[in-house]
Amino acid sequence: MQDRLQGRSPYPMVDMNTAWTLVEEVARTIAARWQCSETHYVDWDHEAVQSGTAVLAEDVAAPWPMPRFDAALKDGYAVRSADLASDTTLCCTALQVAGQETWPLSVVMEPGTCVYVTTGAPLPPGADAVVPVEYVQIISSASSSKQGALGPVPNRTEPFYIRLEGLTSIPAGYEVRRRGLDVPAGQVVLRRGQRLGPVERSVLCSFGIQERIPIGRLPRVAVLSTGSELVEACTPSSSVSSSAVYDSNRPLLRALLQRYVPASHILDAGIAADHQVSGKLKALLGDPLIDVLIISGGVSMGLSDVVKPLLADLGQIRFGRLLMKPGKPMTFASQAVDDDRPWMAFALPGNPVSSSVCFALLVAPAIQLVSGVPRERAYPRRLVVRLAEDAYPDAERPEFQRARLIEPLTMTESNTTAPVQATAGKRTAAAAAVAGLDTWPDAVNALAYFPLASTDWWPVEYTPTEHG
Repeated sequence: MQDRLQGRSPYPMVDMNTAWTLVEEVARTIAARWQCSETHYVDWDHEAVQSGTAVLAEDVAAPWPMPRFDAALKDGYAVRSADLASDTTLCCTALQVAGQETWPLSVVMEPGTCVYVTTGAPLPPGADAVVPVEYVQIISSASSSKQGALGPVPNRTEPFYIRLEGLTSIPAGYEVRRRGLDVPAGQVVLRRGQRLGPVERSVLCSFGIQERIPIGRLPRVAVLSTGSELVEACTPSSSVSSSAVYDSNRPLLRALLQRYVPASHILDAGIAADHQVSGKLKALLGDPLIDVLIISGGVSMGLSDVVKPLLADLGQIRFGRLLMKPGKPMTFASQAVDDDRPWMAFALPGNPVSSSVCFALLVAPAIQLVSGVPRERAYPRRLVVRLAEDAYPDAERPEFQRARLIEPLTMTESNTTAPVQATAGKRTAAAAAVAGLDTWPDAVNALAYFPLASTDWWPVEYTPTEHG
């Protein structure tokens, strides 16, 4: 109590590198423990797969080559390239449409013949190239001089003749997508630790993989807001006192969490008034169904800020203050990983901006890591950028300012650069943008990192580069 009255904290200030290291140690240890015992084989309609939050627990290999056959790249005529060296008039004997065989091909294509094919159709046996329709004219017979129409073959039930125009010869493989060109059979197409986003799910579909998809355990996360002043956002304004504050953090955090875990893994723990915080924390951290607890508010130095001592009683405080702006009071605690049920708890500042910044930099990577996502994919991507306007670095703490990338990225030999507009400040400085917070071009979509005003501008070296 005396320390709070005098504004002293028993917890040392840790820098971001130390904070990342402490969180990562716990998260990866829990992840390793889960991965040894909890691989689930699920179907396509599983909630985690459909929500894009599932993480692969095993590599996925191609069950067959892609494409599965030599395929036409364009509408045209499948030919034997050697035939064109001596004659540009060929007899079309069949029609091959993608997905069906109008005239089933039971024999190898004879010299001097061709087969009309549509884009994506398999080449008939014996053919090794495709002549696009724009280089072909239809003629009534091999000796006829009558010129037919350019373009696709009309409906025909008997052989007809074509003549090549503008092409004297073509190499084998011309306009052909060879069997296995994209993916050989047995090649790994998705790696363990990849999250099944839209592209990854498309890959599964392209190989018809809809059953026994190997995914790892995802954490179950509870979100709790604290503070006697808070009321639910649905509370009518007529019944809200003048000193009340609508809770906006909990809806924000729950929405952000849906990027990483399915909705069924997110528990809305509601609002705890000051006198309810102790009972709420004990109940939540004692619940065997909760792996991660995110607490909003109650972590500063005021008399009502009781979260830190409660977490210290229930587990171990890994750090209690951050050398960062915003987010100085953020706290990370955990239960010993050798315990029967390890857990992680993140106590975020009550300010919505501080809360969202701390989530992006520490909570989201921790959830990714504990889900089995490898380190190089778990953290926000770091870019070196230039400021579009002046900004003020803080003199006491390194700062992460909300920012907006305002032009497309430009790749150079040494850096990836793009102009960035910080949301506060009017002093010139270089910055590192931690990208990937949002996708709207006119909104905040990055965090611009500013070291102390008295230090060199070079960005945090620890933040790994995110994929793609």
